Amino acid sequence: EVRAKLEADTKIVVAKREEVGKAQALVDAAKKAQIDGQKTIETSEKEIVEKGKSLVEIKGELAKIEPQLQPQRDKVKQLMVQYLAMLPK
Repeated sequence: EVRAKLEADTKIVVAKREEVGKAQALVDAAKKAQIDGQKTIETSEKEIVEKGKSLVEIKGELAKIEPQLQPQRDKVKQLMVQYLAMLPK
């Protein structure tokens, strides 16, 4: 009778150990997913900073070039008018 009780209790302990093992595996998988997610967030934050710097540089270059743009447009229009005037009618 004691042996039967001991065997039954042992089976319960083994089953609980298996449950704990499965739960531990789930916890490990969740921790890995969390770490991977954190790495992705950190990488994205670095990219955002780098792209922000690039955007500032682009805006600076555009600000330098913009004043030259309208005179060039005017020159193109003038040359187009001259060219069209030279064409036979």
